[in-house]
Amino acid sequence: IEQFQKYIRYGYYPYFLENQNLYHQKLFETIEISLSTDLPSVYDITYGSVEKMRQLLYILAESVPFTPNITKISERMGVTRSTLLHFLYYLEELRVIKKLYSTTKGISMLQKPEKLYLHHPNYFHALSAENINSGSIRESFFLNQVGALFPVTYAKTGDFIANKLVFETGGQNKNRKQIVGAGDKGFVVADDLEIGYKNKIPLWMFGLLY
Repeated sequence: IEQFQKYIRYGYYPYFLENQNLYHQKLFETIEISLSTDLPSVYDITYGSVEKMRQLLYILAESVPFTPNITKISERMGVTRSTLLHFLYYLEELRVIKKLYSTTKGISMLQKPEKLYLHHPNYFHALSAENINSGSIRESFFLNQVGALFPVTYAKTGDFIANKLVFETGGQNKNRKQIVGAGDKGFVVADDLEIGYKNKIPLWMFGLLY
């Protein structure tokens, strides 16, 4: 568990091998380069749009995971709904965020996602070092790891559906109350748990999938 917590903070990229103390600064600089250089070289994006996406990213870092109100966010940023959805598409292409839908079929660029996440937990520490929600960390890690192997969709009861199984993330004492309707196909994914039992799986074990 101790090693897992280290990974959550600075283990996703090999930058920590160079200098662990500068890991989050290096990760932040990588995001900045991707936004200001890589993205405009591929898409027809203005400097003003890059600034808006930077603003959007900070909004997301303080709020994810959440169900986005596209209209309210676009009004807050002073852009159209269509433009905001394009921004979310670009940020996901950069692997900075991850969008979660209720289905994996027939998704268009301008379709509103059910939830938004940072692509992996290390980004929380690079973009928003204070008041990081532990639930956000858990869900981001689970989606990042499981989503690499299986299509993951939004669950009305529980947090995620993957491979026809329902998963609810939580702390060590999390119970199956929210997913009791899923029966044997419902699993609790528990943080701060070293050994699982029956339908309760330690969160860290999903890091061994690939």
